[in-house]
Amino acid sequence: MKTSDTPTTRGNASSEASRDATSPASVPQRSALEMLKDEYESSNAPAYLAQVAAACQREGRSEQEAAAFILAESPYELEPDAVTAIVHDAFKGIGLPTEDELAAQQLARQQREFFNRRYEFRRNEVKGVTEYRERKKLKTSFRPVDKSVMHSIALDAHEEGIDMWDRDVVRFTDSLRVRPYSPFDDYIYSLPKWDGKERIGKLFARVPSADERWKHYAHRWFVGMVAGWLQMGTRQHGNELMPLLIGGQNTGKSTFCRLLLPRELEDYYTDDVTLDSRAEVQRLLGRFGLLNLDELDRIPDSRVPMLKNLLQLPRTTQRRAYTTQIEHRPRYASLIGTTNSTAILSDLTGSRRFLCVEIPDDAHIDVTTSINHRQLYAQAYAELRQGFRYWLTKEEEEEIALVNARYHQLPPLAEDIAAVFMAAQPDDPEARWLTAKEIALAACPQKAQRLSNKAYKEIRTIMENFIKSPSEKNRKGMTYCVKEAKE
Repeated sequence: MKTSDTPTTRGNASSEASRDATSPASVPQRSALEMLKDEYESSNAPAYLAQVAAACQREGRSEQEAAAFILAESPYELEPDAVTAIVHDAFKGIGLPTEDELAAQQLARQQREFFNRRYEFRRNEVKGVTEYRERKKLKTSFRPVDKSVMHSIALDAHEEGIDMWDRDVVRFTDSLRVRPYSPFDDYIYSLPKWDGKERIGKLFARVPSADERWKHYAHRWFVGMVAGWLQMGTRQHGNELMPLLIGGQNTGKSTFCRLLLPRELEDYYTDDVTLDSRAEVQRLLGRFGLLNLDELDRIPDSRVPMLKNLLQLPRTTQRRAYTTQIEHRPRYASLIGTTNSTAILSDLTGSRRFLCVEIPDDAHIDVTTSINHRQLYAQAYAELRQGFRYWLTKEEEEEIALVNARYHQLPPLAEDIAAVFMAAQPDDPEARWLTAKEIALAACPQKAQRLSNKAYKEIRTIMENFIKSPSEKNRKGMTYCVKEAKE
């Protein structure tokens, strides 16, 4: 019984094996792998893997099944992505790589292994450059990859017997294989949980001012700065508000501005800002996190409209060097400014953009007490996540414009008009409705005949924003309700 059972069992096993070998659903047997392996130097050579994939295809297996089989059966460690690519090409009938292709692939793997083993690379999205550091010196900071670095990397590769030239380094450092890096994301998302203590308000309380609204609006500006760094929100404008510290020399204005950013982000602060070139300022808006327009009173009046426009930009527009290609980049920077002059605002229509705070003559800003930046910014980020409103309402903008009236640098025409007329209510018996030309003739008769259309437009701005006179349009045109000024 036992003897007769043995052949039957063997026969069944033999028959089962025979069916497996001819079944379309079967996979290549181990012997096939060994036979193919003898034809190549190593079992993970692309040509060998392509042959195995082709054998799988002939046996009726899918691409996924072929790749899974190779990864499971190979005694060597293989990269899944590389195997998947080879199997895909084999199934498409691309064919086996030539000897030249095999050599190029082997060199590419050597170079990639060298880059990953010796160096750490990142693409700084704010600076727009690739940075690196050596892995054996991880305590060192990242530095830009320049020509001298490229030469050094190529020479290091040659010392290891790897064929590499500067163009190979450029090809790698400019590729998508380098991970993107945002210094602002890296800093904010690494912060500890906010401990719940109010720090932003206390920070701006270091600026001596009797106006409590300063701290309130500065708080909104600060949170808006962090929102800009993280590119949060769906609003169509950037951080439109600009704090303006007004005070004498040695009051700590510039130092306070510089201390707003933590040590980790000090590379993203600059006070080297001029408004000579719109393209250059747009570049700075996308390159830094905080721009300080130090000594704002030195900026000519002709540049103020451009400054107002830059404050509301949600993104920057730049043209690549030596090309006509226009590139849109995120705007990261918020603006702050300092000045020694109290008559600083020359544009009567745009003062709501400036958050002015005047430092008394006998006071100075506290710039010596240490700042817990990590908890300071943890508070800002926590408030952002809670839905904190960092932009201003129309009513808040009007309140800021009203406070800023004391800091206006009035044009000569405004002084002439204010000496003759004041705003009146329509029901005032002394009220008169006059056009801009009639106002000019009465206020400055010697100049009126020489005034340009631009000057008359300025008079209309003065009447609306400085004299604040009621206006209406009638048969004479736009008229303003005024009466004689009282001495």
